[in-house]
Amino acid sequence: MILSYSYILDTFLFSSIYTFKEILGHTEDALSDTLNHFYFVSAHIVSDKPQGRWKVTEERFTSLCYAGHLPGYTMSYNHHGLVFSINTLSARDLKAGKSLRHFITRALLSAENYAQAEEILRDSGCGSGDGCSVNMTFLNQEGDRLFHNIEMGPPDGCDGSQLNILTISPGERSYHCNK
Repeated sequence: MILSYSYILDTFLFSSIYTFKEILGHTEDALSDTLNHFYFVSAHIVSDKPQGRWKVTEERFTSLCYAGHLPGYTMSYNHHGLVFSINTLSARDLKAGKSLRHFITRALLSAENYAQAEEILRDSGCGSGDGCSVNMTFLNQEGDRLFHNIEMGPPDGCDGSQLNILTISPGERSYHCNK
């Protein structure tokens, strides 16, 4: 859920929320079995040589995690100013032999800018085997702060994930609900 409030929210709910500011909000609606099995991972990973498909030499991020899951599949932020939350969207037709959405969203933790985030989600050459919805913004971007809702699904006749992208500009509101 992406919210942009233009009225006095702090009067009614929170004294630490300022008026006329953008908010990326998320409710955690995981299975009840995960209750009390959440944790935060804060990591700083440095490598002398570029690592992985995205040639990363340094990562610094914090991510809310379910026990046994990779960081990046709930709510996360990194040192480049990327803030994002994930909602599971199960694709009608799953694709075998494709990248796991959990691996793709883990890679998203290394994104330095919006173009790179989109490239990671597209996963050209393979694509995701299942779907998810990503609500994101970059706190350090120049100009107006933009929010994006990107629904990622398995490839259908292409070599990368299908992406449905909605960009939310200042003054606009957007809500994303699973059901």
